[in-house]
Amino acid sequence: MDPYITHDLKTDRVGISSGLPAILKFIPIAFYCSLFGAGASALWFQKKTTDYEAESGKWKMVLVTESATKAASDGEMAKINQEIVLAQEVGTWAEGARPVQSLMLGIARSIKPGASIADIKMDRNPEIPSQLMMIMRLNGGGAEQLEDSLSAIEAANYRTYSAQQTKKEGSVDYQATLIWKSDQTAEEAPSATTAEK
Repeated sequence: MDPYITHDLKTDRVGISSGLPAILKFIPIAFYCSLFGAGASALWFQKKTTDYEAESGKWKMVLVTESATKAASDGEMAKINQEIVLAQEVGTWAEGARPVQSLMLGIARSIKPGASIADIKMDRNPEIPSQLMMIMRLNGGGAEQLEDSLSAIEAANYRTYSAQQTKKEGSVDYQATLIWKSDQTAEEAPSATTAEK
């Protein structure tokens, strides 16, 4: 017998299953397709995230710019409002700061022969320009001349407040706060204090 000859001693096996069904061949295909889909989805979400961050940064810059613009506008508006208030105060002061020439002229014309104005001084209240602090000294004429001068003040649309007078030999010292009649503060006590007699 040839020593190199081998005999097939394998016997037929009973109960061995046949090969896998053909449909299972699609499992690797489905697996690789799912991997490709997952990668594509990851790339898509990454792109969307990058776009969102870029857009968010853009709008944040816009918000910062708009906030700075609003702050500048608010500052300008505050300056404008301050100027408006200042202009109103100047307008109020100008309205109250009426010339006193006509008042002085009326007092001078009220002086009768034999009487004279020895001294007269008028100081305007800087806080309430419609009020004048008047100090006047009349020589001669006495109380009658003083009444004529007060009538001239009344005719100039001023009224006296907190009046004080001192009679001396041959003269009368008179001081009072003159208030413009149409001024709203005419009914209020003036802030200026009267000078000592």
